[in-house]
Amino acid sequence: MVSAGHNILQWVPAPGGDTAPAQGGTVPNIANTQLAALVSSLLTRDDGAQALVDLSAVLDQAAWLLDPGDDRSDAGTCALAGYPVAVVRSNLQLQLKGLANCDQSYEKIFKKQTDQLLFDNGGVTKLSFEFKLGAHELRQDGVAGYYLGSDYSQLKAVHLPKETKTNYVSQQGDGGYPALSPVETPSDSDGSMNTDGSLYATLLVDPRGSIHEVISK
Repeated sequence: MVSAGHNILQWVPAPGGDTAPAQGGTVPNIANTQLAALVSSLLTRDDGAQALVDLSAVLDQAAWLLDPGDDRSDAGTCALAGYPVAVVRSNLQLQLKGLANCDQSYEKIFKKQTDQLLFDNGGVTKLSFEFKLGAHELRQDGVAGYYLGSDYSQLKAVHLPKETKTNYVSQQGDGGYPALSPVETPSDSDGSMNTDGSLYATLLVDPRGSIHEVISK
């Protein structure tokens, strides 16, 4: 966990481990590289304490909006210990099931005066689709926000609280949404994921909820 006291941040590892705490300006010794980068992004900021407050506000709001559908029998424990937050590394892509459909009219199949075959898919693999992660209007969605790629300097919040004071958190969609183009799956594919043209993101997720992604043109 990262705690803030007297405007000084400190990384406190889980009890029972051999990892030493790390304070502001110190890179923590964390085996998970994504979690280490996330924690370092807070520890190395001049306004790290307020950035943590803003991050906590995003997480708290996501927890309040989530309705996991359980009986809330552990509500008393959660009030004391809080809800868990999962740091999830994900690969985002639009992968077609096979090759893109092509125009099969005669003039679109054969190149004039040659035997060369044409594969005119209408440019579907060149289209760009915007994506949005999380949906606070869906009460089973657990996504609080995400970091795009390997940039942990700013969290893209699904819903930005009004009380935030730093630029560490921002509303996703401000400045445009990330975009992806469809990628074909070769006929000889073994079924493994093709990461060409994909994007990576690190999500902060309440594990009691689901992850929703909305794709739009």
